Formats: sequence, C-alpha cells, structure tokens
Amino acid sequence: MTPAPTKGGSRSLTDFLLADIVAIAADAIICLDEDQRITLFNEGAEQIFGWRAEEIIGEPLDRLLPERSRPVHRSHVEHFRDAPETSRRMGHRQEISGIRKNGEEFPAEAAIAKVTMGKQVVFSVVLRDITEQVALRKRLQLAVNARDDVVGVVAHDLRNPV
Repeated sequence: MTPAPTKGGSRSLTDFLLADIVAIAADAIICLDEDQRITLFNEGAEQIFGWRAEEIIGEPLDRLLPERSRPVHRSHVEHFRDAPETSRRMGHRQEISGIRKNGEEFPAEAAIAKVTMGKQVVFSVVLRDITEQVALRKRLQLAVNARDDVVGVVAHDLRNPV
C-alpha cells in the first residue's frame, strides 16, 4: 500500500510513515467510498476477516457484516454521513459483529471517521476483533457466579449451625 504522489510527484516522509502504520496495524483499517464500497483493506483487515485486499476492494461493506445487521448498519453510515460529527465509536452501546470469509461471525469494536472533500465523502473504519475479550468476560462472569454461590452456601451455614 503506497501513498499517492503529491502535486510535485514526490511523497513526503510522513506519507511513507502513515502508509507503513496503516499497513502493519493489527486492527483492521478499511476505507469506504460514498457507496460504502471498500477502497482500502490493510493487512490487519486481511488477518481478521480472511479476505485478501485484492479480493475485497471494490466490494460493498455488506460482505463483512452478518446479513441480519446489513440494513441497519447501512442506515447508520448514511445518517453519519449527513451528521455534523466527523467521527463516531461503534459498538459502545451494543455489540457489533463482523463476518469472516469462512462465514464465522465474531464480535467487534469499531470507530468510523469521515472526510468531506467537496461533495465527496470518504469513510475510514478501524475495527478490532474482540473475540478473546468477550470469552474472557464470560469466564470471569462464571467465576464470579461460582464465588457468589460458595459465599452464599458458607453464609447460610454460618447462620444455621448444625
């Protein structure tokens, strides 16, 4: 992934550094055009979703979403496009999901930003697979529940001596 040349035909050090950061980021970095078609798909996105960039660029974002959430998600992005804010965190109110090339669904956190250039709007999404965090949260809740059960039994026994 190489940045586009500047007006003079050369790229700045910042351009190269930003391109390298995007390329090596473990999180998925995905850019979309106004029609919600994928225009950039970094290595992190390839790892998370299982698609190679050349397979998915030009495809609708819907390919990366479970079918049940596609209409709602598309609507959210359209509303965000028209909203005054330039960035938004997704998934902080309710969990969002992605879908891998193999059809496996996974929980995710994401943030979206938009840049308006004239009449054109471009979106950038940074997405993180939180499968491990969700599994850890579930195991932690099971441990807390088990502890509470033991404490309840002990408290009961202490209140009611044999």
